[in-house]
Amino acid sequence: IGLPSFFMLSSTMPEDVRHEKNYYDVSGCGANIAWHTENDQLEIADRGVLMTDMKIYMLSTLRVANPEFLPFDWAATCDEFLATIAGYQAASKGLADLSDCAAATEALKASLAGLTTAAPAARNAVVQELSRILVPINYTREARFRHDPAYTVPPLPTLAVAADLPDFTDDHMRRVAQVELMRGKNRFLAAIDAARRLVVSAC
Repeated sequence: IGLPSFFMLSSTMPEDVRHEKNYYDVSGCGANIAWHTENDQLEIADRGVLMTDMKIYMLSTLRVANPEFLPFDWAATCDEFLATIAGYQAASKGLADLSDCAAATEALKASLAGLTTAAPAARNAVVQELSRILVPINYTREARFRHDPAYTVPPLPTLAVAADLPDFTDDHMRRVAQVELMRGKNRFLAAIDAARRLVVSAC
């Protein structure tokens, strides 16, 4: 994860200004629609905004790089996952069972408590490796080394179809969606189990 992803939209233009300019949402480049086009040149940048972002990134780098322990709270991420899972479960209206996903996440969260006694080097190595496991399952649909399309995805995207199940009136299409959900659950559970085993190995 690169540092810019800390503050991807830190200096984005306000929504009312974007609407005033009749810009569509691009989720980057300060909301300028030149993003990822041939017009995305340095000339359109605001030097004052760039300087502000540079100062923010520099301070963030100093704060992240200097502590004895990397300042990332994966237990908070587990709480975020649990809230997302609960939301999808409720939206499915009984057509999906995500209890195994919730239980696995709770187990990972419980195991994280053991990291507090790990040596700094071991703890930091685990914290860094956890990002390579947990971030992809919360932000991507595609497998490793494949690029997701440039559009917004919901959190835990491979589980998100659970919320859509009540909308499928055709039995065949609902079964297709349920198979997709099973595959998504398998990916999620495999990642959470890998994360838990990584944590346990360091404790």
